[in-house]
Amino acid sequence: MDWVPDLRQLRAFVAVVEEGSFTLAARRIFVTQSAVSHSLRTLEEQLSCRLLDRTGKRVAVTAEGELLLRRCKRVIFELEQASRDLDGLRRWGQTRIRIGAPHSLCHFLIPSVLREFRDCFPRCEPVIEAGDTTVLLDRLSGADLDLVVGLKPRGRGEEGYRPMFKDRLAFVVSPFHPWAVDPSQVLTTINDHQFIIYAKATETHRLIEEWLEQKGGRGKKPLVLGDMQAIK
Repeated sequence: MDWVPDLRQLRAFVAVVEEGSFTLAARRIFVTQSAVSHSLRTLEEQLSCRLLDRTGKRVAVTAEGELLLRRCKRVIFELEQASRDLDGLRRWGQTRIRIGAPHSLCHFLIPSVLREFRDCFPRCEPVIEAGDTTVLLDRLSGADLDLVVGLKPRGRGEEGYRPMFKDRLAFVVSPFHPWAVDPSQVLTTINDHQFIIYAKATETHRLIEEWLEQKGGRGKKPLVLGDMQAIK
């Protein structure tokens, strides 16, 4: 069976190399100097090689020590990150959650669920960030957000996405508009009307453009606005 080093030995080794002193390394990892010396001596015996050259109070790293240093730094980082991730799962609902959503959802959906969210997680502070979905997803990838609610952009993989609800896009017209009286006129007269659509950089705009392309609707140029309140 392959030998697996003790994490305490690796921590002691890294501390000695980075501090350049057994005394300072002991202070850094909150153990005695004799404990650090014992860990390093045991580690060298188990690996059957010298990791450090000790000349008086000076400590130099051997070639074998350099190799081990690169590997064990990575191991320690991954283990510490795993500990932080597990702690985050245990503390879910007790800190802050950063939610990204398109402007439309921030206006019409998010407010209605915030009260229920606060009832379920009274210690958690929700922070809402409004923006275009593609931009918000980039921020999510950069760990600036914890989750994003919105339409899934085309070309993105399935990993990490969870369907929450279905929505329907529809034309909104006056009750006296011909389409309100006879909806069958929509496709035959769509090129005769100018309508307002949401900002070009959004997934909603792309869906509308695709639908118009399929239906042959390329009449009057639509008026594009980037604010839902202005559209209303």
